[in-house]
Amino acid sequence: MAMAFTVSISAQSQKGERREMNVEEMATRQAKQVKSACTTLSDEQYNAIYKVYLNQAQQRKAERDSLKALGNNSRPKMDRSAMQARQEKVNEQIKAILTADQYAAFEKVQKNSQNRMKQRTGKKNKSEQ
Repeated sequence: MAMAFTVSISAQSQKGERREMNVEEMATRQAKQVKSACTTLSDEQYNAIYKVYLNQAQQRKAERDSLKALGNNSRPKMDRSAMQARQEKVNEQIKAILTADQYAAFEKVQKNSQNRMKQRTGKKNKSEQ
């Protein structure tokens, strides 16, 4: 199943420095992306989606923190299949919140985002060879 909007763990500040986003900032950013994809989103739907993404961000942070506690301080690697399962659960929760038309718009934006990421990753991998 398609992964929901992929969000970077850190954000770029105006000075070009990277800083870690907190879970609330990540959830807000993702919820705003859904709102821009689904222009008919109600405040109630927005708040429900924000809560789904907030819960997801909190889980990811807890996983990263536990991996760091084990001594892997560089870039902790998470289990890909567990991440995909969690993302599928999030997508199902969002699907339950949105109407069929809204979810179709959400999926379209999501697919475009995935394609852009694949292109960036592909270019990066080619330059490393």
